[in-house]
Amino acid sequence: MPEIVQQLPHDTRVDVFGDGPERGRLEAEISARNLEGRIVLRGYCNQLSSWIAGADALILPSRWEGLPNVVLESLSAGTPAIISAESGGEELAGAATLGAVSICSSIAEFAATIAEVKPLAGSLNSPRASLLPIDYEQGRVSQIWADLLTRVQHGK
Repeated sequence: MPEIVQQLPHDTRVDVFGDGPERGRLEAEISARNLEGRIVLRGYCNQLSSWIAGADALILPSRWEGLPNVVLESLSAGTPAIISAESGGEELAGAATLGAVSICSSIAEFAATIAEVKPLAGSLNSPRASLLPIDYEQGRVSQIWADLLTRVQHGK
């Protein structure tokens, strides 16, 4: 992430959530690149949904994910997502509104896509419209499961 942030406008701030064994290395790299204040390591957060809802974009540069729940949460909050090609979001990107999910295959592509992010309009006091594809909305998923269980129960 530091190499991406270095290529972005100087007023860009990235908040990183989560913790793990790479934190010390990441702190050292942020310091070596003079990115303190532009990259903030927030650690574990049990109120992540509030941060996501107030963000201009969610960035998920994972090397591997199954179905990325954090992207589902982001889209549900009306926050677009910028994700790595390896993060399992191709299906979401294909089903979501154009521009809701951007898939990046390189550091340069991440930097270019993030640089194009504009502050999202609207008040932080009122929720934005969901960007979640209809097939992932709670009512639709519940109906799919109910139909599946009915078929299994009836041996179909």
